[in-house]
Amino acid sequence: MAAAAAGFRVVRNLAWGVALYVDDLVTREAHRGAGHATALLAALDDAARAEGCRELHLDSGVQPERQAAHRRYFGHGMRVSSFHFQKDV
Repeated sequence: MAAAAAGFRVVRNLAWGVALYVDDLVTREAHRGAGHATALLAALDDAARAEGCRELHLDSGVQPERQAAHRRYFGHGMRVSSFHFQKDV
């Protein structure tokens, strides 16, 4: 069984142009802290460049248990660039 995995797609839109969007980035709890997420983020950077993307994007929840993930993203040079709004209809 994999220790960590990422799901992503190349998107094209008016705001970003061509970008790599990370749908999922997860490390199994028993394997956290071993550098898997860091390695996946580096591989995602490489995939983005190979696809001609100028940017890499992902959304992350703001629950307290997401703080370690957010530290990893900031440590990888990512920044908070917008708020994501939603509404149940």
